Amino acid sequence: FRAGDKYLSFLVGYNFWNNHFLELGLAHNQLDVQGPHAIGFNYFVSTEIKVDNDLVLGPKIGLWFANGIGIGLNVIYYTDVDNSSWRFRPEIGIGLSRFKIVYGYNIALTNKDFEKVGKNNIGVMVLFGLKKIRDRGNSLKPM
Repeated sequence: FRAGDKYLSFLVGYNFWNNHFLELGLAHNQLDVQGPHAIGFNYFVSTEIKVDNDLVLGPKIGLWFANGIGIGLNVIYYTDVDNSSWRFRPEIGIGLSRFKIVYGYNIALTNKDFEKVGKNNIGVMVLFGLKKIRDRGNSLKPM
């Protein structure tokens, strides 16, 4: 992985606090270098799938920046088919270009009484490169 390269990546994550969710999706990630500092930027689409008790799905879009410190923003639509709730989750923690461990706070935008998602969240996410989509100015090269 070199500075300036961009990848389409498979996203695997685990989110927990009072509830446990497996997360699967696709991400666009890149690493840039500014002076001695490496900075990662990632945006993604995924789905959180509750792995304890009741089935709850959470289609999600988000982004994060990382240079040792990881900062992210997410919008998630949680549903158990009968009820649903839109949540906004800012997060902060440790992050690199393809990895993060963060604390997030779920802010209910709709249906604040939806109890199958907690307010607090610890998230761990790893990206696995599927295809290089830009190589320092060139495009669509396989990994």
